[in-house]
Amino acid sequence: MSESKRNLSKARDAAQEEKTSLNASKTILQSTDSPKLRSEADIINEDIKRADNRINSIDRVIESIDYAVRRFQEVDEGCANRIKKINIKPKIDAGLLPIKGTFGVGLLGNIVPAGTKCMASM
Repeated sequence: MSESKRNLSKARDAAQEEKTSLNASKTILQSTDSPKLRSEADIINEDIKRADNRINSIDRVIESIDYAVRRFQEVDEGCANRIKKINIKPKIDAGLLPIKGTFGVGLLGNIVPAGTKCMASM
């Protein structure tokens, strides 16, 4: 994720530089009296709008990546906290080893009668 975000930041910087160059060109063309050059300034103005749209689009993608990473960390932390709470209670075992088995021979060699629920608390 961080590599993708870094590449997007580089693309955003390149689009920002393009916009700056276009603005400088537009300013030069608008200062002239030639109608042909003024029409070129209008075309450049459209290019500036497209660059703005690219920058905004890249910003939205970067924000989405930040949100996804932040949300994943929140969920991961919540799961870790629930696991910690389960381990505090002595009557509830966590993990696969405390499960005695399903039907037949369990992990510790105990015979579990048919119909016994291994995960009754879930």
